[in-house]
Amino acid sequence: MLSLFENCNTSPTPSICIRILHDNTLTQDNREKFICIAERYNKLVKFYNVEENFKDKITDIENKLSDFCKEHFGIASIYRILIPQILSTDIDKVIYLDSDVVVNLDISELYHISLYDKPLGAIPEELNGVAPYGVFDVCKRGYVNDKEYFNSGVLLMNLKVLRKEEKLLRHGIDIINSIPDDKFFDQDLLNYCFSSRSLQLSLKFNRFVRFAREDNEQDIKRNIYHYCGKLLSLGTDDPFNRLWMDYFIKTPWFDSSVIGSLYNQIKECNVEFSKKHRKTLIKFSAELVGKTRVFVVSIESDINKLKNWVNKTYLVQENEEIFIYAGEESLQKLIDEMNSFRGKKIFLIKVPPLIELLKEAGFVEEEDFFDHYDLFSPKLLKQKESYSLIMSM
Repeated sequence: MLSLFENCNTSPTPSICIRILHDNTLTQDNREKFICIAERYNKLVKFYNVEENFKDKITDIENKLSDFCKEHFGIASIYRILIPQILSTDIDKVIYLDSDVVVNLDISELYHISLYDKPLGAIPEELNGVAPYGVFDVCKRGYVNDKEYFNSGVLLMNLKVLRKEEKLLRHGIDIINSIPDDKFFDQDLLNYCFSSRSLQLSLKFNRFVRFAREDNEQDIKRNIYHYCGKLLSLGTDDPFNRLWMDYFIKTPWFDSSVIGSLYNQIKECNVEFSKKHRKTLIKFSAELVGKTRVFVVSIESDINKLKNWVNKTYLVQENEEIFIYAGEESLQKLIDEMNSFRGKKIFLIKVPPLIELLKEAGFVEEEDFFDHYDLFSPKLLKQKESYSLIMSM
């Protein structure tokens, strides 16, 4: 919110209004801090208690959700789906932003893009280097085209069109519920309903910090940067840490209690990580004796770039293999290879969803395979550090 105000056109009138969708956990103190930020920039902020004021709609959706969804997703994750009903009918267009983005550009640049008769505008996952077929169930099952699958963290929403789509969304919930253990329920739902009709926006409006780091981007651009939940640390040599902190220290939440809490968390994280890292390396060394390594990676937009990264990071030898995971068909091929070479090869997994799938197939973590992140040195793990800068408040 503060980053958005810092970069919008200065105006004597509050031409931008922030609308915060929340539940009963929003405290009066935090509400006042949001108001304080808005008043500082002469802007408006409005609050919508979705839990309280839209009980019937929330209950109706909850009743349709599978047990897996109820267990793994907070109901707030689908508030964005209700935006056309939550906001008054005189509002035809809004920008939805996840709370883990930094708006490092003038937001009007996004708002003034014309949607015409399209329900929304969004940024395809492929532009960030994600391979949707290998990650998202709606793509694996053929419901959504890989190239059209978008990230729902930044959305330009045409409310005039979306208000007519409530029936489609209800049908979409039934479809997504039919997918066992869908790990991206809310995003998959929006893609099932609208991906083929959405306007594909520029990457600058939803640049994943993870991939910006992997591409070794050092210059902060006029982008909306998406931190995807756990990509912050206090390392000031990282431009994306500095960007977030530059905005955070201007908010009312940055005070002495936050600094003290951060110090305690960092100390605890470092101790626990060191113990786990040392234990994992010892086990890996023992398991590696007499075996060759296989590096399991997912398809990326530039496969040569990915292979170069693996070679550089792990010093891959000529007799070692890089296995490309590309969905269900290649999963069975991987399982067959792991069974055939049990005791002869050890597999390093760089595809997080595969970890649980391999366990279900009977393989043992830290015996048959390792999560490659657990073997990174602290220096290489900069982007994996997760000191809870926001939760510490």
